[in-house]
Amino acid sequence: MLAIDQTNILVGYLGIMAEQHDRVFEYLLVELSEYAAALGALVEDAHGAPSIEDAAAKARAALDMAAPVLQMSIPRQGELSALIRSLKESVDELLLAARQDGTPAYRQASRKRVMQQAERQILRERAWFAPLGSNSNPVNCRLSKMCSC
Repeated sequence: MLAIDQTNILVGYLGIMAEQHDRVFEYLLVELSEYAAALGALVEDAHGAPSIEDAAAKARAALDMAAPVLQMSIPRQGELSALIRSLKESVDELLLAARQDGTPAYRQASRKRVMQQAERQILRERAWFAPLGSNSNPVNCRLSKMCSC
């Protein structure tokens, strides 16, 4: 029974993750904004003892670090996904047009570019799923910096 209960808990968490995974970034941005506002208000009222002044100075430094992120226009994950989907569709359309009307040199160059992109995507996806242990030859990808592999 304990194993069944633990499995049900795991399945429940997986369900939550499936529903919320695309909202984590937005959640963190809202949390950042709210804590920055709360901290800003606390700093405004922070006067008195040296310990309060020291803590307020550290808080101002933290707020200064957060300010550039709070001022950025950051797209939502859904907006990024839609934009990427649009770019992929445009690649498909251009490749179809090239297949019908492109010069041999353009078709060859297009195929090469698409294969290079596909290789980078495959490497990125292999690195992304490497923690699952299903990849017998993990790729050395600098994914932590979200750069091209």
